[in-house]
Amino acid sequence: MVRGDASAPKYAKQQVRIADWYVKMDGNRPVEIENETYGLLNFDATGHVTWPSEAAHGATMAGNPLPENSEAHVWLPTLEEKATLHEMVFQSKFHHG
Repeated sequence: MVRGDASAPKYAKQQVRIADWYVKMDGNRPVEIENETYGLLNFDATGHVTWPSEAAHGATMAGNPLPENSEAHVWLPTLEEKATLHEMVFQSKFHHG
């Protein structure tokens, strides 16, 4: 989807908040969050991601700060949302160990 090769028709004409966490693992057990970034994905009528500009797309992919005037494509979770995300990673019944 990021490269523009695939589409997600279910998200057509929608904006989706994404949280990208790099989590240090000990076997199958999450230990700590190494890095976290947040963004907004906008989908066109066919379900393809639309990027504000190539510069913003490259910065997002590299984990670098977005170019000037790209703030509309970033979001930060509330404390409650972040706690929920944290619980999903560290208290999940899906990981074993």
